Amino acid sequence: MSAEEKMTGDSFGDLIVMRGKVTHSFTSVEMGMCEYISSHYFGGSNNDFIHTVLYESSVSFFDRLNIFKKILEARGFTESSFPFGKLRRLGHIRNIFAHAWVSSPDSSQGKFYLIGEAGMKDTHDAAALYEEFFTHFEEVVMKVIKMSQATSKP
Repeated sequence: MSAEEKMTGDSFGDLIVMRGKVTHSFTSVEMGMCEYISSHYFGGSNNDFIHTVLYESSVSFFDRLNIFKKILEARGFTESSFPFGKLRRLGHIRNIFAHAWVSSPDSSQGKFYLIGEAGMKDTHDAAALYEEFFTHFEEVVMKVIKMSQATSKP
């Protein structure tokens, strides 16, 4: 992560920027997965399938991930050749940023925290999650985009 991307989480403005960068960046991962799934079934991009099926509101990122993973596993990919666990973790971090409540700064550490649906038992340090997300993002997005450029079934 470059110095300009490093966020401390010490201000509400930092939190807004972190939330926006994580959710916006993750769209490239999701689109790459959808392009790959479409390519597998249709031999190329099928926007009607992508937008009416894969982006249907009842189909979650984790549903798309499971389809993507099954296709890749059927083609011989494993955790050692594709970072499935990191992709799942990035999706989880994206969901935390997108859906969590924002707490007041913690007086002992001066950080804003994201509070999940479970309340205070599900508290996350926004700056730490942001750093974790971008530590793995480049590797994952490059692999997904490379995979999505496949235009025909094997």
